[in-house]
Amino acid sequence: MVVKRVPLPASIASLRVLDRVDYDDAFTADTLCDRTPEQWARLGLEHASPSLREPLRFVYNGFRLRPSIRDSPQHVLGWSILTSTPTEIVLGAAFAPIGVTARMIVTSPPGRVVMSTLVRIDGAVGRAVWLPGSLVHRAIVPRLLKRAASISAG
Repeated sequence: MVVKRVPLPASIASLRVLDRVDYDDAFTADTLCDRTPEQWARLGLEHASPSLREPLRFVYNGFRLRPSIRDSPQHVLGWSILTSTPTEIVLGAAFAPIGVTARMIVTSPPGRVVMSTLVRIDGAVGRAVWLPGSLVHRAIVPRLLKRAASISAG
């Protein structure tokens, strides 16, 4: 399973899920499995491998996300479900103490899954935290997608 970084899809940019976007990325993987965006989000985040789960919990606890209970109807690994439709799921988190607001959007066009992230950064603390955080983010997301696809295919 090959996961690659791609330009942010125009359909994601047009959603206007933040009033301002200071950072964006998108990763995609080809798949033979037909799943909803919410199913892909849950496979990627809630079923992360043990080596990824602990760093995710550490980061998410620091940002005070909701409890990371599997299969919560309102959350995916602590991220609030803002919208969930047959074409996309939009997850949201506001890390107010540091000035970072994030949206994760998962779509599943035929034969692919796409995980996009949009971030608004407010103030110097937010910039200082997101700079190293973005490096970790870009390393983890492809692994989450790869894991989701392998679980789905298995």
